[in-house]
Amino acid sequence: MGPFKVIAWLLILWPWQDGAGTITIHCDGINQPEQGIIYIYLYNDSAKWNDPQGYFHLYKYNLTAIPNSDFNLENLPYGTYAIRVHIDLNDNGVVEYNLVGQALEQTGFSNNPIKIFSKPTFRDSRFALLKPNLKLAIEMK
Repeated sequence: MGPFKVIAWLLILWPWQDGAGTITIHCDGINQPEQGIIYIYLYNDSAKWNDPQGYFHLYKYNLTAIPNSDFNLENLPYGTYAIRVHIDLNDNGVVEYNLVGQALEQTGFSNNPIKIFSKPTFRDSRFALLKPNLKLAIEMK
């Protein structure tokens, strides 16, 4: 392979070099005893934020089987994301709401947006992953 082909391949592959990172999430305020399934929905498209199946990646952990409330989302391409977290006490995969629209199960969002009369949007929760390691704290309510 000639030197020009090597240089061409390096230029083609360069954007993907070191273009992935890890997001470490610490979930504060998980009710004790820790039980149920925690769902971490990672979104990378604002148009899919309200679509139940529109997530980029879904992480699911049994709270009784993990030692702490830190979660690593690894090998993610650099980009803009938003995270929605919920603890599902009955493992039906849906957040339960009361008659006035308040969540009966704990929920949390990246950036911890404060919304009283509406749910947080992708824009409220978005952040950029632009380095190998990013730490986020999500307040569970």
